[in-house]
Amino acid sequence: MGSKFGLHHLGQPDETTKAMERTAPFAWRKQCSPGGDNPTPGIKTIGRSLALTDGEANGMIAVAGAGADAWYGRVRAQMLAARWVHCWELPNEPVVDTRQQCINLGLFTRRAVDLMHADGLKAATGVFSRGRPQLAAALPDATYLRELQPCFDYGDYVALHAYWLRNPQQDAAWLQFRHRFLLAELAALGIKCQPLLLTEGGMDRPGGWRDSGISEAEYWTQLRDNDLALEVDKAVLCWTPFTNQPTRDWEPFVITPWLTAKIAEEVRARPPVVVAPPVIPPPVEVPMFPYVGKTFSAPAFIEYLKTVKPFAGLKYIVVHHSATSAVTWMQYSQDYWAKRLADYYYSEDWTAMPHLFISDRGILVENPINIYGRGVAGHNTDSLHLETVGDYTASPPSGPTLDNLVAACAALLRWAGLEISGLTNHRTLQAAFTQCPGDAFLSVWAEFQVKVAAILAPPPPAPDLPSNETTQDPAVLADKIRWWYEEAIRAYNIKDYARFEQIAYDLIDQDKGLLYRLERALEGM
Repeated sequence: MGSKFGLHHLGQPDETTKAMERTAPFAWRKQCSPGGDNPTPGIKTIGRSLALTDGEANGMIAVAGAGADAWYGRVRAQMLAARWVHCWELPNEPVVDTRQQCINLGLFTRRAVDLMHADGLKAATGVFSRGRPQLAAALPDATYLRELQPCFDYGDYVALHAYWLRNPQQDAAWLQFRHRFLLAELAALGIKCQPLLLTEGGMDRPGGWRDSGISEAEYWTQLRDNDLALEVDKAVLCWTPFTNQPTRDWEPFVITPWLTAKIAEEVRARPPVVVAPPVIPPPVEVPMFPYVGKTFSAPAFIEYLKTVKPFAGLKYIVVHHSATSAVTWMQYSQDYWAKRLADYYYSEDWTAMPHLFISDRGILVENPINIYGRGVAGHNTDSLHLETVGDYTASPPSGPTLDNLVAACAALLRWAGLEISGLTNHRTLQAAFTQCPGDAFLSVWAEFQVKVAAILAPPPPAPDLPSNETTQDPAVLADKIRWWYEEAIRAYNIKDYARFEQIAYDLIDQDKGLLYRLERALEGM
């Protein structure tokens, strides 16, 4: 398989190191805080952002999917500015000592990968520290691999740190070659693992190799032996010994220029074998009912309605609730839910599904709204079915979710030419069989209808005011001013003070008021 050496950079490499990388056939490298320019075209770079400390990142992981949004908000600009980077690591060395920490990391990972993939970025997940995560073979009560499944199968690569202690022969099984045991346990659980990147490695404890008392030559022997041993591991694509950048904090670990030259020499002697990706035949399309799978904002949804026509016989807009946690919905992308919902209903042998799924992130169109959907027995050929994401048994919808639902209902009623009486809900149509859309929602149903009706109602006519006069003739303007003055007095005499103030202020408005218009007309004569 050839050498799997790559160089590890804590920052921008110097010119000598870049020259070594460019003249040796390295396949991979790792660079922290990469900039906008690619220093080594042709080599796949694993990027790591240093925008957050490990502690800050672990705090974000503790709040699962919501933390992933916060984390990506901090690192996204840097990642997008360096699109030449082949893949990016997720947070460095997450804590995975308890089951809850593993659950949180799994949810964080799913959301983070979705966000990165939406921007066209590849993700290296896991990034586990030496000896993590715990394996059943070592500690049966602390194996949480199922909770960590997204860290292994949801991204594009899995990153591990594989250090050894002072004696690599004694530490090989549970440290630098621990990935072999990990892969075996994942396989036993039926969990797929993406290709492995060993993005840190070398001697650790006590300190780095320089604090251990061994020579450069002795350390080179350890590094080369490790590289030779990794040849048999097809799942491992590369390993990058820590680190080529001389820094005060990590001085005991530094790969010296002599060691860097030896690594480059080894890569030239045993060039990496580049395995061509397998030819994947095009997927066989499984017949499925049609679905749209697009999310719209409220204004964009109104524009979308202009591209389709209602089906004949449409009478009702039926509101449902999903009776599931809105928090769970937020852990995954809209694109994920679009496909997941279609797959679910199809697997249940449904021939159609609800038309819309409405959340605080927008209006997801699933079933085409110009054909029959499914939601209420006996009312699937005369209704559109709107699922409100969340469980509204104990509390009604609110915030952006409610706003989007109100906007969608009003837009559909107007599009279908229906009155407010055409807005109904699942329980009204099928009271004996369902609690949908939830007791709390039904308790405010009348108020909800009022909100929708307010959008449907035509705007009130503009008040009749002096500024509505269109004439520019000075004589006519003078007559109009006299008439409007008398109209203001009449309003005052009958104590319609609001009308009196409207006319008075409008007469003297500097832009449109008749008094100023008359003055300008006379100046122009």
